[in-house]
Amino acid sequence: VARIIADAEIAMSKIQCQDLQARRRLWKTLILKYHPDKNPKMADAAAEVCKKLNAWAEAF
Repeated sequence: VARIIADAEIAMSKIQCQDLQARRRLWKTLILKYHPDKNPKMADAAAEVCKKLNAWAEAF
């Protein structure tokens, strides 16, 4: 779980300086990739990643 969150944070930090549309596109891509419904075998971990991604989205 920590590795997935770290990878997502790295991707988000790389795009942080770009425009809002690019950040939203990355957020949507990551949410679709890690959504608990898309990853039923690791639903708890996926839910944690989605919480982090949504918290990040609130910031922008």
